[in-house]
Amino acid sequence: MTNYSLRARMMILILAPTVLIGLLLSIFFVAHRYHDLQRQLEDAGASIIEPLAVSSEYGMNLQNRESIGQLISVLHRRHSDIVRAISIYDSQNKLFVTSNFQLNPSELRLEKGAKFPSSSA
Repeated sequence: MTNYSLRARMMILILAPTVLIGLLLSIFFVAHRYHDLQRQLEDAGASIIEPLAVSSEYGMNLQNRESIGQLISVLHRRHSDIVRAISIYDSQNKLFVTSNFQLNPSELRLEKGAKFPSSSA
């Protein structure tokens, strides 16, 4: 059995709780900030989607791709820092119009029967 000096034992007794508390606090703050960023992203997405749904309804009924295309292009440019593409699908789940033609539309489409993702909070 190794005999540590009194100084070494005191350093361990002092530093171990300090390091443990620091580690736990850093994990808590990182997790809390991640949750805040996720909620902010969901709110930003909702602020884009809700007005788009209302304003594109008329164009969808008339099958007017140009007006909806212009609308989503403006929205995509305005929110390009958080949005990769805005795509609108018709009732048969076929691509109606998209703001980013370089992206593969099948990556954006939900699988058949899959639930639409929603916030857990």
